[in-house]
Amino acid sequence: LRAPRPTLKAPDASHLTHWGLDPAQISRGLPAPYAPKLDQFTAAALSANGLSIDEQPGTAVAVAGHQVAYDVDRGLWYCDITLDPGEAYYPFVRLALARYQPNSVGDAELSRIVLADFMQLAPDRSASIVIDDQDTRLLRLSVSGPAPQRATNVLTASVEQQIGGGDDQVGWVPLPNAQTTLAPRTAILRSTTGIWTGMLQLPQLASPPPPLRLVLREYEVYEDDSFSKIRIPTSGKRRLVYADVVDILLPN
Repeated sequence: LRAPRPTLKAPDASHLTHWGLDPAQISRGLPAPYAPKLDQFTAAALSANGLSIDEQPGTAVAVAGHQVAYDVDRGLWYCDITLDPGEAYYPFVRLALARYQPNSVGDAELSRIVLADFMQLAPDRSASIVIDDQDTRLLRLSVSGPAPQRATNVLTASVEQQIGGGDDQVGWVPLPNAQTTLAPRTAILRSTTGIWTGMLQLPQLASPPPPLRLVLREYEVYEDDSFSKIRIPTSGKRRLVYADVVDILLPN
């Protein structure tokens, strides 16, 4: 739920979805201040304006309706809500939720509102892996997406091999001497679009090679008394904010 057009009287903020930047990060602003607009709910099935709520008679709200499904194992209804925060890095959002019945009688379309807990929206990431034309064991890596303006995020890449085959989710172990830290392009990070690049050389592999996958991990690094521009802490002072797994298909 969010406030309608300015010409309509809106309820107080305690009954609306609202968002804001993380005060611990320097980031580009959100595409709309205070509250997301309807078009920022990119997975909404339908939307409506000018709906009344019981909590504050005489006010009107807009609603972004989403399809729900039933989880048999958990015995709960759920839905996926996608919000577009633009280039903002890890903003906070608090959703105002209600059951919506578009075919109801007038002024009875919405149930009473429930406020969810504050949560952070993870930034989008795009990963690229290119196998060198001249050396098929050389991987050229790139990861990009919204980032804080201070270039302190660390992104690592490691290759794992599967031992024993079987299920795709088990039997993976690190491949020796196949890890690297991707370097941030500082000039790009200052514009809040992060790009991390690097190369990773695979060791000599058996023929045929075992199943391989690349594991990417991005960490936020927090400053303390030991932090300096030269040395980045590697333990106890970082938070995992992005992880991805990509299969590596080497040419025959």
